[in-house]
Amino acid sequence: MVFFSFDEHVFSHPWEKVVEAALRKYPNPESPNVTGTDVFERKVDEKGRLCSQRIISSLWSNSYLNLIEKVAGLDMKKTFHAIEYSVLDPKERSFELSSRNYNFMDYITVD
Repeated sequence: MVFFSFDEHVFSHPWEKVVEAALRKYPNPESPNVTGTDVFERKVDEKGRLCSQRIISSLWSNSYLNLIEKVAGLDMKKTFHAIEYSVLDPKERSFELSSRNYNFMDYITVD
């Protein structure tokens, strides 16, 4: 079974503040599960856009995941990783950000 979901939100704040918040979102006290972020590639492309890739590491623990661990036999107590891709275009004032889980991609893919 495949489940698709799409969600969009438009922030009513200046573009610069939204981009700054997105780039500096982790770590923060509201997301204690995120244990670290590491930039592993950052470059300015031929169009003058800043293209970045980073790994987001997190630890999750709750009763729902404990149940999945028991039923599926997966180790849910290890560090999970997601890869985040972003493209910042200051000329066009656009910022695209997406991420995909890295662990358990054989079981579930979350973008």
